Amino acid sequence: MYLKHKEQFSIVGLDNSHTIYKNKKGEYFYIDPNTGDMKFLSADIFLKYELHSSALKGQAIKMLKYEYKDHKGFDQVSLLGVDAKGNVVQQNSRGEKFFIDPFTGDMVFVK
Repeated sequence: MYLKHKEQFSIVGLDNSHTIYKNKKGEYFYIDPNTGDMKFLSADIFLKYELHSSALKGQAIKMLKYEYKDHKGFDQVSLLGVDAKGNVVQQNSRGEKFFIDPFTGDMVFVK
């Protein structure tokens, strides 16, 4: 793993194997697992995301928007790095380290 981003972000969605984040400036982005770089999305694109996903089994979720009341711990996360499988590992305010499964949207806890 490598550390590149030190500020706090909000997890706001999932799209095509990427966890989507929002920074304090209101910008939407995901992390490129190969470089650790932020890849920005326009607000217009994010507005098209929906609260429910219709992903088929075995396919990554696309254009899913999260609501914080349903996903506690997603509102303030620190990005810790990318693991060997390309998952972006983050840590929430409770100190839990996890990544988001791109096929289910579930938190997968790591040590």
